Amino acid sequence: MAKTVQHEGKEYIVVEDHGPEEVTAYRELEGNNIEIFTSFAGIPRVALFHVGTIQKVLGWRDLSNELEYQEKALEWNWRHNREIEQGAVG
Repeated sequence: MAKTVQHEGKEYIVVEDHGPEEVTAYRELEGNNIEIFTSFAGIPRVALFHVGTIQKVLGWRDLSNELEYQEKALEWNWRHNREIEQGAVG
């Protein structure tokens, strides 16, 4: 059975637990929504998200990270090729 935490009479499934002062948990809601409960430094927060929205955000994040990686790789390759060409000429 998954560990749970109670907040304002609602039960959340814990996904990350660093003690009573730092917890992340969620609960399923209707309409493909989830409610995420976080407590950091003992300060609780609750946020409602649609699962599809989270998937879009994470997909965009993955794409952005991949594009940034590819851009850095192209820059590195360009500099490396330039150094090789300059070494061959010099």
